[in-house]
Amino acid sequence: MVNNFTVLYLLIFIWIIGSIIQTIRFIIQFKKISNIFNILKQTAEKKKLSDFLTIEEKINYPVWIDNEIPCPMILGFKKIILLPKMNLQSKELDFVLFHELNHLKHHDNWIKLITNILLILYWWFPPVYLLCNKIHLVLEMRADKHAIKTLSKLEVADYAKTLTKIQKSISNQQSSIFNNLMISSKFYIEDNSYTLLFRVKYLFNRHYGKRSNVLLIALIVFLPLLSYGVVFEPYFKPPVEGEDYFYASDFERGFLVYHKDGTYTMHIDDKILELGKIDPKEDLAFKDVPIIEE
Repeated sequence: MVNNFTVLYLLIFIWIIGSIIQTIRFIIQFKKISNIFNILKQTAEKKKLSDFLTIEEKINYPVWIDNEIPCPMILGFKKIILLPKMNLQSKELDFVLFHELNHLKHHDNWIKLITNILLILYWWFPPVYLLCNKIHLVLEMRADKHAIKTLSKLEVADYAKTLTKIQKSISNQQSSIFNNLMISSKFYIEDNSYTLLFRVKYLFNRHYGKRSNVLLIALIVFLPLLSYGVVFEPYFKPPVEGEDYFYASDFERGFLVYHKDGTYTMHIDDKILELGKIDPKEDLAFKDVPIIEE
């Protein structure tokens, strides 16, 4: 400790600075997203889901199509499906739209917001980044699950081919406003190469599951328990040498004496501590200590 600045204060200060930096990044990304929508509002071809699918009016969300959109996605918190201009057959386009529609129906963009809040609060904890990546994968697999619910096995195979076709198109893309503005993938829901393998496996095996690493599970289970092994205690100055002092636990063996001049003394074993004029009823330290009048 230096001038009452403890290690705990240092850690809290570092955490606050890191959280502020993460919050600033979060705000900057949203400004960039706002800029993208302003651009697309001027250039994109605007349609509705009902132009492609037979759906209820309450979920008849806008569909914007533009060359600058790198892949099918939901961006930020607007209920707008963004599509690139791709050479998709009618059936393939239906697959894509059903997938994106399920993201909106299950409010996956708001789940993305929660993961970003987790990163702001727990930026210092490496496993939280792994957690956010896994949440992204689960959101994609859930959207796939609902999109193929009524499809035959042959149609599921076509759905998987569509995913691969879209991924190849993304890989061949040169540049877009998303790349120029460096929009983080934490702020949009998209189809990407990281999740493609898991998603295709899941499509052909609905009960597909990946065995978790035993060491990782052990770490997750025991880390909270191990954290209790570190205890931060308040700092207090040691008593001045030559002066009488007591610990609060010693009060159980002692008693107070009330003197005629209104002062008190504390008697513990063979020691006496002058307390002066105090109010034992107001001081919780003396709540259960017996009082003897002089």
